[in-house]
Amino acid sequence: IEVEAQDAEAVLEAEGTLDAFSEAGIGNAFDEYFRVVEDGIDNLTSVIFTFAWLVPMYALSFMLNTVWYREIAEQVFQQEKGRLRGNESVAAILRDEIYRLLLMTWSTVLAFLLSLIPLVGTPLCLFYTSWIYAFYCFDYRWTMQGWSFQKRLVFFQEHWVYMLGFGMPCSIVTMWVPQFVGYGLYAMVFPICMILAIIGTPVKHRKTQHVPEAIRMFFPGELMNLALLKMIAPRNKPISNPKPTCSSQSPSSGHS
Repeated sequence: IEVEAQDAEAVLEAEGTLDAFSEAGIGNAFDEYFRVVEDGIDNLTSVIFTFAWLVPMYALSFMLNTVWYREIAEQVFQQEKGRLRGNESVAAILRDEIYRLLLMTWSTVLAFLLSLIPLVGTPLCLFYTSWIYAFYCFDYRWTMQGWSFQKRLVFFQEHWVYMLGFGMPCSIVTMWVPQFVGYGLYAMVFPICMILAIIGTPVKHRKTQHVPEAIRMFFPGELMNLALLKMIAPRNKPISNPKPTCSSQSPSSGHS
């Protein structure tokens, strides 16, 4: 009888232990489930807020800024340089603008690819985006001066040291500041740089053994544009595009 009682107590104790483990396991499972659901709801809310509010507001502000930048550039140019100039045909302007848009698109993609390179990717991306931002700043001035895209590009390539330093503030703001905050700071810094590009005079560096006179930093984009033109151009017609070449002579001094 004593043995049977001890066996019964052991069975009851084992059953209690199993029940405790079972309850603990179910409790942990429910806790994990609710944690996953809570995280999913938080992520979904963040995505909805980003695409329903932040992205549309950013797109709207970008379009408004584009219009305002143009108006600011025209007013500053008229105050500093006189009336706007433009002697090219509408077809030539449209051709240059399409080519510029494609070239800057390829260059932006290249900057992103450079950022993926280990160790040296970040400084390479910083330098390249600095050139991109500098080109955007000076492009307002050159357009109002009536420069062709080829002339703009050659001038930019021959002043590559100056342009590298000029675009550095915008590049730093967009690379080391959180995304939307960086875009807001960029929207404030860019018009300042644009005004400085209009009223300033780029200084050409001194050529040395280790410092070349010109750098074709946008050459990969030029190759992509040329390849695209070959794909869409008729085979029986020669391809004509504003592909520039670096020359040792600067364009006429219309920038001063």
